[in-house]
Amino acid sequence: MDGESNPSETTAQPIDATVALAAAIKTTDTRDVNDKASAGASPNQHPDPSIERHWDATSRKVVVHNVLKFIRPNELSKLTASWTANTNLVITKTKKPPKDNWIKVTLEKDEMVNDFITLINTGGKDGGPMTNERGGNMYAKRASEMDDRDNGGRGKRGREDDNAGGRDAKRRSAVSRVLTSDEVRDAITPLWRKTYQEQLDDKAKEMVNKCSKNIVKEIKKKFRTLEHEARRGHRSSIQQYSWLTTKRVINVEQPVPSPLVYEYRNKVEFTAGWRNVRIEKESKDAFKSTQDESKSDKASDIVENGANGDETDATDIKKIPAAGFLASGWAGGVTSPHCLQNTPDWACSVADILNSYLPTSPLKPYDSKIHRGFFRSFTVRCSLRTREIMVIVVHAPAKGGVGAMEDGSDDFSAVFEEEKKKLITLLTGDVLKAPKRDFPDGFLRTNGINGESCEGLKVTSVFFQEFEGLSQPGPDHPVQVSSIRFQVKRRFLI
Repeated sequence: MDGESNPSETTAQPIDATVALAAAIKTTDTRDVNDKASAGASPNQHPDPSIERHWDATSRKVVVHNVLKFIRPNELSKLTASWTANTNLVITKTKKPPKDNWIKVTLEKDEMVNDFITLINTGGKDGGPMTNERGGNMYAKRASEMDDRDNGGRGKRGREDDNAGGRDAKRRSAVSRVLTSDEVRDAITPLWRKTYQEQLDDKAKEMVNKCSKNIVKEIKKKFRTLEHEARRGHRSSIQQYSWLTTKRVINVEQPVPSPLVYEYRNKVEFTAGWRNVRIEKESKDAFKSTQDESKSDKASDIVENGANGDETDATDIKKIPAAGFLASGWAGGVTSPHCLQNTPDWACSVADILNSYLPTSPLKPYDSKIHRGFFRSFTVRCSLRTREIMVIVVHAPAKGGVGAMEDGSDDFSAVFEEEKKKLITLLTGDVLKAPKRDFPDGFLRTNGINGESCEGLKVTSVFFQEFEGLSQPGPDHPVQVSSIRFQVKRRFLI
């Protein structure tokens, strides 16, 4: 319903299947250089565990508090260099907000963190903390140990600003809200209120205004730069393309409509996170009438996101482990997909299974605020032709990986295998059941096949992929190898 266009297929020329299959399998053992640079090198290339996953530097970050607020960049470099002078400590990166009195530094190796914290806290005069230029005591702590009282290093003034209703306070208060179904649809599928033809017209206008016009504008700008260089004698004169002078330089055709308007997705990626739910308590009158009764069985009704937005009886908000979409951004928690018109029943049914498992599991999902957690994402693919569903579970290393807590609180190796079997049993145990949807008022399903999309569907494949900085499994993953072989066979048949 968000107006996504279905990917078009191109028919490849017939090729020798034996040669193509060998070449495709061979490519699974290699990776593009750019991919390595963006995703990080493999453990085989980096025997040092401190840089095995160099993109995750959380365990190497330290925050130094009570430094001067206004420091120039060159002075900041000199300041951090003075801290580590005559030591083997190496600072690879610094971050200093211009109006805050703290600095976040990233050290080269994990084993340098404790030594650096000790240096700041006890490396001053007579074993005391190091001081800033005005004589104030500085102190350091791990970035992952910062709590709400630290408030990003802003201290009491920052808290007072929050209580005063500042801009940051509004931003944080919005994070702890429970979104209504319409708010979720507005964030994930912003065009859902319009008809499908209006969506296509809007997308055509967006292609003209934000794509084709910008392309022409950038090309003309490049020619103006070249002409300027030619007038200064830096290069020879160049003639502008004649087609740039026409009235409509790039002709954008109307988008091709999809045969399925609703519930058309065959792949869904759920983020493993924490969902905000509203706890509604009994009204005062009801409480007075039952206050003499037994209180042992009292319980609060939990209203998940997608309620009608009535917050008159809401007194508290609770976070529970769940799988869903990030309708409120990276820090706003996940939301249920059941209200989205582009998400089919089978995806919501898989989400129900995951959401019934996660709250009872000792393996908790990733929390983006503290950079801790086990489950990262769940990729779900479906084939309506074969009535089969595949689930890819992306998770952190069972032993905690690089930057694991010293107390072993994030070492789940003792329960990982048992929990893995439990999740596989829940996913593959039976055919999927039709979920309870939360569509907008007046919505009518026009695609009969999607209205019955859960009938006979079953999860037949579950893969567990250890998180390595990638949102998708690597080229050597069984899913990718099987996909490449299938594509080669399909090309040969064509």
